[in-house]
Amino acid sequence: MAKMQKVTPEEVGGAFHAILEDYTYEVMEQIEAELPKLGRKVNQEVKKHITFNAGAQSKYLRSLGIEVIKGSRLYKSVVWRAKSPQSSLTHLLENGHQLPQGGRSKAYPHIIYGQKLVEQELPELVEKAVKDNA
Repeated sequence: MAKMQKVTPEEVGGAFHAILEDYTYEVMEQIEAELPKLGRKVNQEVKKHITFNAGAQSKYLRSLGIEVIKGSRLYKSVVWRAKSPQSSLTHLLENGHQLPQGGRSKAYPHIIYGQKLVEQELPELVEKAVKDNA
């Protein structure tokens, strides 16, 4: 429980601001601690749905991974990506593409499964952090 302190009526706004700022930091720290775990789950989920001929030594498979980007105290992101030069293949594999001799190549959806996993688990992760710090 937070330490009680006396404030004058003029200081109430500042006191509320400080309390909410501390609460926000606690929630964000808990979420940030879980983001890399979620990123690794997304990477595993995407790789699990790769159905095209990509052996374990495939350059494309080795290029897939997560990157943690730390910004300010309230900003951290985990990005799933394919490293360059393989990154240009993600859209083509996911959606298919026009072939030079005519027709379209087959699409191999795999990234969408990682997106669905994040859409399902991230709200639960945020809700848990808010409840734990209430």
